[in-house]
Amino acid sequence: MARSLPLLSVQDLTGHEEYVHGKVVDADLGRRQLDFVAFKEILFVGSDLSQTRFEAPRLDTVRLENCDLANAEWPRLVAHRVEFVGCRMDGFTIPEAYARDVHFEECSLRFARIRFATLKSARFDRCDLSGADLQATDLTGARFARCKLDEVEFSQAVLSGADLRTSTIERMRVGITELHGAIVDPFQASYLAGIMGLVIKNDGE
Repeated sequence: MARSLPLLSVQDLTGHEEYVHGKVVDADLGRRQLDFVAFKEILFVGSDLSQTRFEAPRLDTVRLENCDLANAEWPRLVAHRVEFVGCRMDGFTIPEAYARDVHFEECSLRFARIRFATLKSARFDRCDLSGADLQATDLTGARFARCKLDEVEFSQAVLSGADLRTSTIERMRVGITELHGAIVDPFQASYLAGIMGLVIKNDGE
């Protein structure tokens, strides 16, 4: 996204409004509660959106850099071409979200709750999702590159085509049905077989 965007003031942010084409820097929006707010072609930098409650927000061509979204709740989020870079997102909650072309880079998503959502082909690069809850979320074709997926809840999730190979998966909660079509490395395959109760032996053992 171009950095020559005009500065945009959102201190008087209201619901049922669309904010278009601008840059928001060091804004303090923490704890705001809004319905049906929309952002298009917006760059957020160093802004506080922690503990916000945005009902059914819409994000289109949006980038958030070094922002705080800890414990924010954005149910029924609709996101297209959105990047989260270096953001604190612990406890970020987006039930029933629909997102496409979404990228998370070097974000902390510990204990995030992304349940019953659709994040097909989402990209997670060097993110910490430890303890996150992704129950019943469609992650078809997602890529997890060098992420921490320890103790992540994947029950009823769709992981077909999802690439987990470079990520840690200790105590990840997942079953054989959810893993159908997922891409893992040999070490991960052996570990997952073990937590499912399979015993792997060489011929003759």
